[in-house]
Amino acid sequence: MFNWLKRPKQMHSPLMVTYDFVVLPSGIRVLRLYCSGYYPPGSAGNSHARQIYETGAEAFLATDADAVLLDFRHLDYIWGDDLCMAFDIPLHESVRRDDCPTAIIVGPKCEEALKTLIEDGGGNLQDANVFWDEPSALERISRDGTKRSSQITAQEEG
Repeated sequence: MFNWLKRPKQMHSPLMVTYDFVVLPSGIRVLRLYCSGYYPPGSAGNSHARQIYETGAEAFLATDADAVLLDFRHLDYIWGDDLCMAFDIPLHESVRRDDCPTAIIVGPKCEEALKTLIEDGGGNLQDANVFWDEPSALERISRDGTKRSSQITAQEEG
């Protein structure tokens, strides 16, 4: 006997990673990396994490950025440790810039999972520069970038 009443298959939009570039009034060049769509849970998301990380590193080099803004507002993410690789785009082997501010914008489909990921790593959302809106995130990048520029100038003069 056939079961004619099949449950509909749940459909997810594929992961999309795009970017653009903005220069803040302070002169800081910010790579804005937009990640949207579905990030599969657990190890099924590892290739997605790698895609975000590699695309971010390539874009960082192409734009000669000073900072990274990860826009996850439209990312459907519930679990997967490798997403934290995105936080380290400036440390990618092709970039190697440990002086770059990074900020993250969250949305309703990823906030709780990102909070857990960051807290499990020993951090908290405020220290990790996590925001709900772009103006606040860019303000933090500007402040952190200006502070770093002042420290570098002082070291060069000293």
